[in-house]
Amino acid sequence: MDKDYITIAEAAKKLGVSPATLRRLEKDGQVEGYGLKVYYTPGGQRRYQYNEVKHAYGTWGPFGRMGFGNKPCIIVRDLIRYFTDPTSKAGYDMDKVIEQTHLLLESATKLNIPIVFAVTIYDPNNKISNLWAKKIETNLMLKQESIWTDIEPRLGHFQFNKIIHSPYISPFFKSDLSDWLKAQDIDTVIIVGNSTSGCIRVTAIDSLQHGFHTIVPEEAVADRSITEHQTALLELDVKYADVIRVDEVLEYFQKVQI
Repeated sequence: MDKDYITIAEAAKKLGVSPATLRRLEKDGQVEGYGLKVYYTPGGQRRYQYNEVKHAYGTWGPFGRMGFGNKPCIIVRDLIRYFTDPTSKAGYDMDKVIEQTHLLLESATKLNIPIVFAVTIYDPNNKISNLWAKKIETNLMLKQESIWTDIEPRLGHFQFNKIIHSPYISPFFKSDLSDWLKAQDIDTVIIVGNSTSGCIRVTAIDSLQHGFHTIVPEEAVADRSITEHQTALLELDVKYADVIRVDEVLEYFQKVQI
Protein backbone atom coordinates (compact mmCIF):
# COMPACT_ATOMS: atom_id res chain seq x y z
CA MET A 1 0.00 0.00 0.00
CA ASP A 2 1.17 3.54 -0.65
CA LYS A 3 2.06 6.33 1.75
CA ASP A 4 -1.54 7.64 1.90
CA TYR A 5 -2.47 4.71 4.15
CA ILE A 6 -1.79 4.61 7.88
CA THR A 7 -1.86 1.91 10.54
CA ILE A 8 -4.70 1.35 12.98
CA ALA A 9 -2.52 2.74 15.79
CA GLU A 10 -1.85 5.94 13.81
CA ALA A 11 -5.53 6.29 12.87
CA ALA A 12 -6.62 5.78 16.48
CA LYS A 13 -4.14 8.39 17.71
CA LYS A 14 -5.36 10.96 15.19
CA LEU A 15 -9.01 10.29 16.07
CA GLY A 16 -8.43 10.35 19.82
CA VAL A 17 -9.73 6.82 20.35
CA SER A 18 -8.12 3.47 21.08
CA PRO A 19 -7.27 0.85 18.45
CA ALA A 20 -9.72 -1.41 20.29
CA THR A 21 -12.52 1.07 19.57
CA LEU A 22 -11.76 0.99 15.85
CA ARG A 23 -11.68 -2.81 15.89
CA ARG A 24 -15.01 -2.89 17.72
CA LEU A 25 -16.61 -0.47 15.24
CA GLU A 26 -15.40 -2.66 12.40
CA LYS A 27 -16.66 -5.86 14.07
CA ASP A 28 -20.07 -4.27 14.72
CA GLY A 29 -20.33 -3.01 11.14
CA GLN A 30 -20.38 0.61 12.28
CA VAL A 31 -17.06 1.93 11.02
CA GLU A 32 -18.38 3.05 7.63
CA GLY A 33 -21.01 5.13 9.39
CA TYR A 34 -18.15 7.38 10.50
CA GLY A 35 -16.85 7.79 6.97
CA LEU A 36 -14.11 5.20 7.38
CA LYS A 37 -13.24 2.06 5.49
CA VAL A 38 -10.82 -0.61 6.63
CA TYR A 39 -8.26 -1.78 4.08
CA TYR A 40 -6.01 -4.80 4.44
CA THR A 41 -2.44 -5.40 3.34
CA PRO A 42 -1.53 -8.71 1.65
CA GLY A 43 -0.29 -9.77 5.08
CA GLY A 44 -3.69 -9.10 6.67
CA GLN A 45 -2.82 -5.91 8.56
CA ARG A 46 -5.42 -3.17 8.87
CA ARG A 47 -4.84 0.14 7.11
CA TYR A 48 -6.86 3.36 6.99
CA GLN A 49 -6.83 5.97 4.25
CA TYR A 50 -5.37 9.20 5.63
CA ASN A 51 -7.89 11.58 4.02
CA GLU A 52 -10.79 9.46 5.28
CA VAL A 53 -9.37 9.66 8.82
CA LYS A 54 -8.96 13.41 8.45
CA HIS A 55 -12.57 13.76 7.29
CA ALA A 56 -13.80 11.52 10.11
CA TYR A 57 -12.02 13.69 12.66
CA GLY A 58 -13.78 16.69 11.21
CA THR A 59 -17.09 14.88 11.59
CA TRP A 60 -16.41 13.79 15.17
CA GLY A 61 -14.45 16.80 16.33
CA PRO A 62 -15.47 20.35 17.26
CA PHE A 63 -13.41 22.37 14.80
CA GLY A 64 -14.72 24.71 12.11
CA ARG A 65 -13.33 27.09 9.48
CA MET A 66 -11.85 30.54 9.96
CA GLY A 67 -12.15 31.20 6.22
CA PHE A 68 -10.46 33.81 4.06
CA GLY A 69 -10.30 37.49 4.86
CA ASN A 70 -10.31 40.40 2.42
CA LYS A 71 -6.65 40.90 1.53
CA PRO A 72 -4.11 38.04 1.32
CA CYS A 73 -0.36 37.64 1.34
CA ILE A 74 1.69 34.53 0.59
CA ILE A 75 4.58 33.59 2.87
CA VAL A 76 7.03 31.20 1.20
CA ARG A 77 9.00 29.36 3.85
CA ASP A 78 12.44 27.91 3.15
CA LEU A 79 12.11 26.82 -0.46
CA ILE A 80 15.87 27.22 -0.68
CA ARG A 81 18.68 25.11 -2.12
CA TYR A 82 19.43 23.64 1.31
CA PHE A 83 16.18 21.67 0.99
CA THR A 84 15.53 21.52 -2.76
CA ASP A 85 18.99 20.70 -4.16
CA PRO A 86 19.57 16.91 -4.31
CA THR A 87 23.29 17.44 -3.60
CA SER A 88 22.51 19.05 -0.23
CA LYS A 89 22.75 16.90 2.90
CA ALA A 90 19.27 18.16 3.83
CA GLY A 91 17.79 17.92 0.34
CA TYR A 92 14.80 15.79 -0.60
CA ASP A 93 12.25 15.57 -3.42
CA MET A 94 10.13 18.72 -3.40
CA ASP A 95 9.27 18.92 -7.10
CA LYS A 96 5.50 18.70 -6.59
CA VAL A 97 5.54 21.32 -3.84
CA ILE A 98 7.63 23.67 -5.99
CA GLU A 99 5.23 23.12 -8.90
CA GLN A 100 2.18 23.95 -6.75
CA THR A 101 3.93 26.93 -5.16
CA HIS A 102 4.81 28.19 -8.64
CA LEU A 103 1.10 28.14 -9.56
CA LEU A 104 0.23 30.19 -6.47
CA LEU A 105 3.03 32.72 -6.97
CA GLU A 106 2.22 33.11 -10.66
CA SER A 107 -1.41 33.89 -9.87
CA ALA A 108 -0.47 36.20 -6.98
CA THR A 109 1.97 38.12 -9.17
CA LYS A 110 -0.65 38.71 -11.87
CA LEU A 111 -3.13 39.96 -9.26
CA ASN A 112 -0.62 42.10 -7.30
CA ILE A 113 -1.00 39.97 -4.18
CA PRO A 114 2.06 40.52 -1.93
CA ILE A 115 4.59 37.71 -1.52
CA VAL A 116 7.04 37.32 1.36
CA PHE A 117 10.00 34.92 1.22
CA ALA A 118 11.30 33.76 4.61
CA VAL A 119 14.72 32.09 4.81
CA THR A 120 16.15 30.28 7.81
CA ILE A 121 19.78 31.22 8.43
CA TYR A 122 22.41 30.08 10.90
CA ASP A 123 23.77 32.97 12.95
CA PRO A 124 26.83 31.92 15.00
CA ASN A 125 26.27 34.89 17.32
CA ASN A 126 22.68 33.93 18.12
CA LYS A 127 22.07 31.65 21.11
CA ILE A 128 18.87 30.13 19.72
CA SER A 129 20.54 29.50 16.38
CA ASN A 130 23.37 27.64 18.09
CA LEU A 131 21.01 25.57 20.23
CA TRP A 132 18.98 24.65 17.15
CA ALA A 133 22.17 23.60 15.34
CA LYS A 134 22.90 21.21 18.21
CA LYS A 135 19.61 19.47 17.40
CA ILE A 136 20.02 19.69 13.61
CA GLU A 137 23.72 19.81 12.78
CA THR A 138 23.17 20.51 9.08
CA ASN A 139 21.75 23.92 10.08
CA LEU A 140 25.40 24.98 10.18
CA MET A 141 25.21 25.03 6.37
CA LEU A 142 22.73 27.91 6.52
CA LYS A 143 25.08 30.85 6.93
CA GLN A 144 23.57 33.81 5.13
CA GLU A 145 26.39 34.06 2.58
CA SER A 146 26.14 30.34 1.75
CA ILE A 147 24.73 29.11 -1.56
CA TRP A 148 22.40 26.87 0.46
CA THR A 149 20.30 29.88 1.50
CA ASP A 150 19.70 30.84 -2.14
CA ILE A 151 16.08 30.80 -3.29
CA GLU A 152 15.15 27.67 -5.26
CA PRO A 153 16.08 28.55 -8.88
CA ARG A 154 12.65 27.59 -10.26
CA LEU A 155 11.15 30.35 -8.10
CA GLY A 156 13.97 32.86 -8.44
CA HIS A 157 12.35 34.91 -11.21
CA PHE A 158 9.46 36.02 -9.01
CA GLN A 159 9.56 39.46 -7.43
CA PHE A 160 9.18 39.20 -3.66
CA ASN A 161 7.79 42.18 -1.78
CA LYS A 162 9.79 41.31 1.31
CA ILE A 163 12.61 38.85 2.05
CA ILE A 164 13.31 37.88 5.64
CA HIS A 165 16.50 36.14 6.78
CA SER A 166 15.91 34.82 10.28
CA PRO A 167 17.62 32.41 12.69
CA TYR A 168 14.24 31.66 14.27
CA ILE A 169 11.64 28.99 13.56
CA SER A 170 8.97 31.58 12.76
CA PRO A 171 9.56 34.70 10.62
CA PHE A 172 7.14 36.57 12.90
CA PHE A 173 9.48 36.17 15.89
CA LYS A 174 11.59 39.27 16.61
CA SER A 175 10.80 40.82 13.21
CA ASP A 176 8.59 43.55 11.77
CA LEU A 177 6.60 41.08 9.66
CA SER A 178 3.30 41.44 11.50
CA ASP A 179 3.48 45.25 11.47
CA TRP A 180 4.46 45.21 7.78
CA LEU A 181 1.44 43.06 6.90
CA LYS A 182 -1.00 45.10 8.96
CA ALA A 183 0.31 48.38 7.50
CA GLN A 184 -0.97 47.10 4.13
CA ASP A 185 -4.31 45.98 5.60
CA ILE A 186 -3.45 42.34 4.96
CA ASP A 187 -5.66 40.05 7.02
CA THR A 188 -5.02 36.65 5.40
CA VAL A 189 -1.71 34.76 5.43
CA ILE A 190 -1.21 31.80 3.09
CA ILE A 191 1.81 29.72 4.09
CA VAL A 192 3.69 27.44 1.69
CA GLY A 193 7.05 25.68 1.73
CA ASN A 194 8.97 23.53 4.16
CA SER A 195 8.74 21.79 6.59
CA THR A 196 5.17 21.02 7.54
CA SER A 197 5.94 19.72 11.03
CA GLY A 198 8.53 22.41 11.74
CA CYS A 199 8.65 25.93 10.36
CA ILE A 200 5.28 25.74 8.58
CA ARG A 201 3.53 24.65 11.76
CA VAL A 202 5.20 27.27 13.96
CA THR A 203 4.70 30.04 11.38
CA ALA A 204 1.00 29.16 11.17
CA ILE A 205 0.61 29.29 14.94
CA ASP A 206 2.34 32.68 15.07
CA SER A 207 0.21 33.94 12.18
CA LEU A 208 -2.94 33.10 14.11
CA GLN A 209 -1.56 34.65 17.29
CA HIS A 210 -0.97 37.88 15.37
CA GLY A 211 -4.61 37.91 14.27
CA PHE A 212 -4.43 36.71 10.66
CA HIS A 213 -6.72 34.31 8.84
CA THR A 214 -4.22 31.49 8.39
CA ILE A 215 -4.33 29.20 5.36
CA VAL A 216 -2.10 26.22 4.50
CA PRO A 217 -2.51 24.79 0.97
CA GLU A 218 -1.79 21.11 1.53
CA GLU A 219 -0.13 20.38 -1.84
CA ALA A 220 2.25 23.33 -1.41
CA VAL A 221 3.90 22.23 1.85
CA ALA A 222 6.30 19.35 2.43
CA ASP A 223 8.13 17.36 5.06
CA ARG A 224 10.82 14.73 4.81
CA SER A 225 8.62 12.37 6.85
CA ILE A 226 5.20 11.61 5.38
CA THR A 227 3.90 10.61 8.83
CA GLU A 228 5.02 13.89 10.41
CA HIS A 229 3.64 15.77 7.39
CA GLN A 230 0.21 14.19 7.73
CA THR A 231 0.11 14.55 11.51
CA ALA A 232 1.09 18.23 11.31
CA LEU A 233 -1.53 18.96 8.64
CA LEU A 234 -4.21 17.33 10.75
CA GLU A 235 -3.18 19.25 13.87
CA LEU A 236 -3.04 22.54 11.95
CA ASP A 237 -6.45 21.95 10.40
CA VAL A 238 -7.99 21.09 13.76
CA LYS A 239 -6.44 23.87 15.83
CA TYR A 240 -4.60 26.69 14.09
CA ALA A 241 -5.31 27.08 10.36
CA ASP A 242 -7.50 26.08 7.46
CA VAL A 243 -5.76 23.33 5.50
CA ILE A 244 -7.25 23.42 2.03
CA ARG A 245 -6.36 22.59 -1.56
CA VAL A 246 -4.35 24.83 -3.87
CA ASP A 247 -7.23 25.18 -6.32
CA GLU A 248 -9.40 26.64 -3.53
CA VAL A 249 -6.75 29.31 -2.91
CA LEU A 250 -6.51 30.09 -6.63
CA GLU A 251 -10.29 30.43 -6.80
CA TYR A 252 -10.21 32.82 -3.83
CA PHE A 253 -7.51 34.92 -5.50
CA GLN A 254 -9.84 35.60 -8.42
CA LYS A 255 -12.34 37.20 -6.04
CA VAL A 256 -9.84 39.44 -4.24
CA GLN A 257 -9.96 43.18 -4.80
CA ILE A 258 -6.42 44.57 -4.38
